[in-house]
Order: sequence, then structure tokens, then C-alpha cells
Amino acid sequence: MLHREIRNSGFLSKYRTAETAPDYLRFWFEYARPGADRFVLVEGVDDMPWREEPTPQARKSLARTVMPIEQIHEGAGGFAFVACVLFRDTLFRCTMEISPQGKVEIVSREVVAEGLTVSDPMTAL
Repeated sequence: MLHREIRNSGFLSKYRTAETAPDYLRFWFEYARPGADRFVLVEGVDDMPWREEPTPQARKSLARTVMPIEQIHEGAGGFAFVACVLFRDTLFRCTMEISPQGKVEIVSREVVAEGLTVSDPMTAL
């Protein structure tokens, strides 16, 4: 139960700042939901696990859409970010919030592209 004591002590909020919150979000996406149905944070077209390279036109279009994590709010209630997230073969633009306790929540999402020729990050198929 040490993790509960750490979480409830405010330890995490003392070390999560505007500078470190994007790294915390990257960490959360990498380790919080592993497995076949995981979400992949995408900050550039090359971050996507392509099974087949997209056409130059599709790549250019995606490059205009995909963006690094962008902080849109900071306050006592935590942080809010906009970022692109890949789930299976669909790319979303999501708004995410990080609470002072470290909880990450996707509060809104918009489909950016569907049917992408990406592989499963776990199996590479």
C-alpha cells in the first residue's frame, strides 16, 4: 500500500510542474495501459508504427495534423494538454487532463484519420 501513501501525500504534485508534466504524460501512455489495446502517443508522423509507408501526399497531410504535446491549461486543478493519440488504426486529437494526484483522463477526442496502415505496437503485425 506504499503507492497509496505516496499518492495521497502530495509527493507527485510537488514534482510535477509545467516543465515535467508532458514527460509524465509520455510515461503514462507508455506504461499505464500496455498490451494490444494500448494507446500510442504520437508527436510526429515517424512515431507511428507503419506497416506500410503512407503515400507522400498522405504523409504530408498527416504531418500537418500530428503535433507535439501542447499544454493548454495549468492551474491548481492540474494540467490540460492537446495531443494526438493512435488507437488501433485510428488517429485521434485528444484533450487530456492530469490531476494533482497524477490521474490522466482523456476528456475529449476527435477522429483525425481512420484506416491507417499501422501495425500493432506489441506484435508488429
